[in-house]
Amino acid sequence: MGEWSSFIYTFAPRYSEGAVTGFPASRPRGWNIPTKSIINEFEPNDKRKAVALKEGYTNAKGDFVAVPFVNKYNHPHTIQGRTDDNWPVLRFADVLLMLAEAINEQDGPANAYAYLNQVRRRAGLNDLSELSKDGFRQAIRHERRVELAFENDRWFDLKRAF
Repeated sequence: MGEWSSFIYTFAPRYSEGAVTGFPASRPRGWNIPTKSIINEFEPNDKRKAVALKEGYTNAKGDFVAVPFVNKYNHPHTIQGRTDDNWPVLRFADVLLMLAEAINEQDGPANAYAYLNQVRRRAGLNDLSELSKDGFRQAIRHERRVELAFENDRWFDLKRAF
């Protein structure tokens, strides 16, 4: 590893017992486990699903164990809790989705598709078109949920959207 920092651990989602989601732990935790709702929210062929979560794992015996887990932060960390990973405090996709949402709320979806579809194309999905203002609003909520899955933004989206 190169330069390291513990900065990521300040922002990373936590399990109920305080351990950081997706980081090495002595046993499974019961909080921040992907629900069927988020698993099913991803569209077929959405590249983000494999990055965000796994629906289970293969154990040492070769058996598939169907216990979903957050995969987004599942990468090597040293025993000392150090990493040279960068933590995305604000992601470009988040900015694009906020811009698309603001344009839709102000003027309707006609000029907002470019920003929404830029995020969808990166995920391997087809462009959206011909949505009503309300339909576009729902599409933005969907995209925010899957694009920013397990990044500590969902509560804020739910709070302001409902």
